[in-house]
Amino acid sequence: MFTSKILIAQIRKPHGLTGAFKVSPYTNPPESFKLYRNFFLNERSYSAEYIKPLPLRKLFILKLQNIDSAEEALRFNEAGLYVSRQDITLIKNKQPNLAKPLILINDILNFKVFASAEQLEDVLKISSNVYVLSLIRLLLLLHSQRNLEAALSALGMPSNKKNLDILQETQNSYLSLPCFQEKTTLIPFGEIIAYYSAGSDGLVEVELFQFPLAEQLAMQDLQKSKSNKNMQPAFHKEAKFFVPCHREYLADIQTKKSFVRLDNLQKILL
Repeated sequence: MFTSKILIAQIRKPHGLTGAFKVSPYTNPPESFKLYRNFFLNERSYSAEYIKPLPLRKLFILKLQNIDSAEEALRFNEAGLYVSRQDITLIKNKQPNLAKPLILINDILNFKVFASAEQLEDVLKISSNVYVLSLIRLLLLLHSQRNLEAALSALGMPSNKKNLDILQETQNSYLSLPCFQEKTTLIPFGEIIAYYSAGSDGLVEVELFQFPLAEQLAMQDLQKSKSNKNMQPAFHKEAKFFVPCHREYLADIQTKKSFVRLDNLQKILL
């Protein structure tokens, strides 16, 4: 999802009486925020009068032209501050240690996320969410097992017509994803839906695929676990998890394809 304006900071609150703001930058390092002079706020463009760092807080004081009172500044509390993609490109090109091409977090929103079977098996070892566990079990089987009766047996489900039809529908839905045309051995398991700042790094939020069969398996597992007092599993149908990534300016991914590898997220830059 390529956009011409990129979120680069968030306004926290007014500072003083002249219309300045306290701003939390998303740049890495934070000091590179000072390199920008032109911003977009609520779709309107503004030029910076000055930008001053607040020591030890990773915040900046930003004064924009034509916002000249605390009352005016108050209207923009918690608003997003944007810059043009062209400005980011120009500033990035002044830093020779950064490679090309320019790829931003915004560019990979709605991308499918792939992982190896080993990575998904690692998730099985640590998750307590029965939907996550059931979905990953299902995905691993759909990726490796084309025999539906054998897959049902592995899932612990009776091999009757109803279950075979449900599994066939799930398999058709999963294998119809455009990403399978790439002939990859990796397994798609979700979609990038958001990005969050987290200190000097960030978090990419991945929403897992939703399949009725995975929910059915999860409910079965949940019922079984109720008889085991040592187990206290969680169940969230809207299952999501967060992948850490670095906030810089480029990513080692192929942007012509609508997917990104899980381990590539470690290299994504804002």
